[in-house]
Amino acid sequence: MEKKRFSTNMAVISVYNNRDLVKKMRDSVISCVEDTGIRCEVIALDNTENRFASAAEAYNYVIEQGCDAEVFVFCHQDIIFLNHAVLDLYRCCTEQPMALFGAAGVENKGHNSIIISSMAMMREGWNYKTLEKDSLHEVFTLDECLIAANRRVFDKVKFDASLCDRWHLYAVELCLQCHLQHIPVYVYSSNIVHLSGGRIDTSFYECEKRLAKKYRRYFNVISYTCGWIYTNPMKYWMLRIYRKIRFSI
Repeated sequence: MEKKRFSTNMAVISVYNNRDLVKKMRDSVISCVEDTGIRCEVIALDNTENRFASAAEAYNYVIEQGCDAEVFVFCHQDIIFLNHAVLDLYRCCTEQPMALFGAAGVENKGHNSIIISSMAMMREGWNYKTLEKDSLHEVFTLDECLIAANRRVFDKVKFDASLCDRWHLYAVELCLQCHLQHIPVYVYSSNIVHLSGGRIDTSFYECEKRLAKKYRRYFNVISYTCGWIYTNPMKYWMLRIYRKIRFSI
């Protein structure tokens, strides 16, 4: 069967509210693919006037509007791609077209989870394992800063804009869908820089609660790069009470 030809090899998609940051991200992508023969489109979705209520809504919009790319990359506006970072990601998504890739992720070990990353985003007190160059590491969930996959993956799964109705946990939820579809999830040895660490607000915990409810039939614990939860209702609320007392959240 003849391989389908796409109008572009890759689409790098980002929702932004800071024009300076997204310009730096766009320039870094262009620099990475220059003179490589890889056709790469940067789709920057302007959200300075709150056009989109959530990242999941914005990303589904791009996919559903018929973006004709072989590989989709979804990243934060403050990601900087270095050297061959874009080409490495394209290679991963074409060599393993039924897998989900990211720049950082976590093994599913509850509060002892190990964050797998090759980015410069280390934080004091976090349990990290640095990924070696030119390697992959299978993980349970990915960080939202960057995820990518061949479009074939999005024939099986899609971002849940109802559950992830703001800006949190949409990559984590997508990873859980992938596991149920037997689609592996990997961190790749990304040569990128993430300029911020993100923040947690009340909408994060509302999303976390819905996530636990949706997947309690399938997973006892859900871990991600900024924390973990039990899906059992009693254990979930005991953990929430502890966190409210311990961290005043």
